[in-house]
Amino acid sequence: MTTASAIVDLCRLRFGDTAADFLTTDRCLAWLDEAQNAFVEILYPLRRTKSFIVVANQESFTLPDELVILEVVTVTRSMRHEMKYLIPTEFERMKTSSRMTGWPAYWTLKDQRLYIWPFFSIASAYAITGQTHTSSETQIKLASVGGFRDYGRAIIGTQEEIEYTGISSTFLTGVTRGVGGTVASSHASGASITQTDFEIQYPRRASALASTSTPDIPSVYQQKLQNYVLYLAELSRGNSAKAMTYYELWKQDIQDCEYNVKKQQVQRPLRIIDADRRGMQFGNFTHGDFG
Repeated sequence: MTTASAIVDLCRLRFGDTAADFLTTDRCLAWLDEAQNAFVEILYPLRRTKSFIVVANQESFTLPDELVILEVVTVTRSMRHEMKYLIPTEFERMKTSSRMTGWPAYWTLKDQRLYIWPFFSIASAYAITGQTHTSSETQIKLASVGGFRDYGRAIIGTQEEIEYTGISSTFLTGVTRGVGGTVASSHASGASITQTDFEIQYPRRASALASTSTPDIPSVYQQKLQNYVLYLAELSRGNSAKAMTYYELWKQDIQDCEYNVKKQQVQRPLRIIDADRRGMQFGNFTHGDFG
């Protein structure tokens, strides 16, 4: 995979600044971040599923900073159920006039926070690991699996989010480590594992790049970022004609990529699939024009 540093070097070579007198690492990385986010916004929405655990009577939750638009909120019982969105005024009217209890069925956004109703009346159940686990293990041993669903997500400690596909004896099996933007880590015996209660799905901003990191967009598209970086570099130097040349190349890159990206998104639509595969729902996406 191409690192950000390798892309920066190519930009310097094309710009005629291999000594990095103008295209310093910090400046070039900032422009590369802008290029990646522009590409993501226009063509390649990055989607993420993040899970939450609750305390008793909790009804509001902090949204991730990387979130662009909240698309789907689901609650998991024996299977996943999509909650219904209500505008804030309807949400408050329903909440004050309803005697609903039980599992959450509605959600809204207020003051950059997520609200659900009805709220969970009890805190999440948890179990304790029976041994030390490395960051690469795909089976997690618990002291007890009481209260855990047959599949789903859980959080180890307060940081790492995992997804598992089954339970065998006192093991969570088919575990995917470090999901939801978290990092897979080693955990000592005694670390808590908490079953998550509900999930949100959303398009996210691209992650900020360091020299050693890899852009979030697929490698086949990463060379396209160079033209955008060079457009900003020439513009910053006051070379308007050269800047517009690179800008036009960037727009052509977008047009060239559009067919392939659309094809990928049709073949792999955003969907919520229950474990028993009995039903699915499709989400919609939009993109704007550049320039």
